[in-house]
Parts: sequence; C-alpha cells; structure tokens
Amino acid sequence: MIRSNSSPQRRRDAEAQRMEINQITEKIIGAAIEIHRTLGAESFGIRL
Repeated sequence: MIRSNSSPQRRRDAEAQRMEINQITEKIIGAAIEIHRTLGAESFGIRL
C-alpha cells in the first residue's frame, strides 16, 4: 500500500492557512490604496 505524504487534514490546514494569508494581504493592499487616495502619489515619492 502506497501512502500519500499529504493527509486530508493537512490539505485542509494548508488551504485554511492560504485563505488567512489572502485575507491579510487583501487588508494590507486595501489600506495602501486608501492611503494613496488620501495622501496622493507624491507622498510616496512617485512623480507622474
């Protein structure tokens, strides 16, 4: 019998971790967009 290194529980745990990371990333990017809208590009040293 060949066993897989990845149990169903490990796959679920990995997926839950990816979802949590995606949620945190979404919040960080959303905050950066809000800061950019409020302060403008020049506050980041960006010249358009």
